[in-house]
Amino acid sequence: MTCALEIMLVEDYSLGDVIVFDLANVNGGHIVRTDINLIRNLEVCYKTAYRRRLKGLHLVNASKIIHSAMKIVKVALSEKLQKRVFAHLPGSTTLFEYVQRDCIPDELGGTAGPVDNFSYKLREMVSREWLLEKDKYMSDESKRPAENRYGDIYGIAGSFKKLSVD
Repeated sequence: MTCALEIMLVEDYSLGDVIVFDLANVNGGHIVRTDINLIRNLEVCYKTAYRRRLKGLHLVNASKIIHSAMKIVKVALSEKLQKRVFAHLPGSTTLFEYVQRDCIPDELGGTAGPVDNFSYKLREMVSREWLLEKDKYMSDESKRPAENRYGDIYGIAGSFKKLSVD
């Protein structure tokens, strides 16, 4: 997923993303072990670091247990994002009310071809040289302020009164 986000950061000019997750092999035990703070941090990273706008998150083949657990997980999300997260029961066609059938892979009932074609297209865009070039970019941690009184998850100290950015 991170590699796809890196490519979208450089190549994509969309107004927002619609993400579809297939939860056919996920059970209630996976949801119980999910850290809500991790979900919150993923949302912040997605919005601030990658500068992406989430138009919809669709969880396909979600069991009734996961469907119920999503009500609890949604509490960790912002109000706007709560309205954009949907869980679809196995065998339902409610996904197609939000996403066109020709954008969904065959395995999920769409007409966009096999899901393997999507990963092959991603692999074509990523080369070894591209990954090695991206690996060279890093922050200079010696310029980062030593004290972080405000507890930002990205380690940037400051407020509106006093802003200290490296």
